[in-house]
Amino acid sequence: MIKRGFKGICMSKKHPDEIRKEIKEDHLPLIWLTNENIDIPNCVCTTNLLKIGMTIQSFYNKANNIILFIDDLKYLVDTKSSGIVNGFIEEIKMISIQNNNILLISCDIDLIEKKVINQKDFEIIKP
Repeated sequence: MIKRGFKGICMSKKHPDEIRKEIKEDHLPLIWLTNENIDIPNCVCTTNLLKIGMTIQSFYNKANNIILFIDDLKYLVDTKSSGIVNGFIEEIKMISIQNNNILLISCDIDLIEKKVINQKDFEIIKP
């Protein structure tokens, strides 16, 4: 979809260099989620959902037709309570809808089956 005019953003616990090697896309904005406070651009600690949300909003303010991919939601759930993460996902979902953007989330199906994450928030596609 990026080649069809959409702009992508990827949030992942993987290092940006590792992702760039995998997808062979040098211009994709990446937000690196870590469990530590590291002072480098586009690096956000998973314990700071407010900063993650503000980082997403700043990308949304710069362009239209954005696809936001959040890789491994379990990584966020492991650092926050599921209720907080559910609220965060709901907020990001609403911001995405308001801006006509697409939100994709990679999630361990166990989080949904064990009701850690609200199933109503997801269209589930099993591998």
